[in-house]
Amino acid sequence: MNTGELPHWDLSNVYPGIESEPFNAAVEQLSHQMDALDTYLAEHQIARARDAGVTRIILGTSYKAEVFRDHFGDGAGLGVELVYAVEDHPLGTGGAIRHAAQHLLSGPEDPVLVFNGDVLSGVDLVNLRDVHVRTRAAVTLYLTRVSDP
Repeated sequence: MNTGELPHWDLSNVYPGIESEPFNAAVEQLSHQMDALDTYLAEHQIARARDAGVTRIILGTSYKAEVFRDHFGDGAGLGVELVYAVEDHPLGTGGAIRHAAQHLLSGPEDPVLVFNGDVLSGVDLVNLRDVHVRTRAAVTLYLTRVSDP
């Protein structure tokens, strides 16, 4: 096994919508700044996944989904294939993952990476995958402690 690549792993990167009217109004006022921040966070995660060998990424989006498509296109500029799983209405994190799953090319027993789009961590993706494979785990979770859970 080549530990530097994840050739058969898909990545579902979920950006769940937020259903708060005050939040949405504030976001509209700060639209350009938020768009830049959202795409910066997504680009960071896409680059990290790509550098770990992931070649196909599903972006699950809801609120302002067009920002991602307009910015990233098909992903060729980032060296990956991007597929968009756009929700008609916010489905929450679990619903967004289920919605994105229909776009997976992997089989039901194949491993899939799932990132939460608004969480950054320093996880070593290649090591995480290697531990998952070596231990024959059904599921591997990488958890990050946050100051305000």
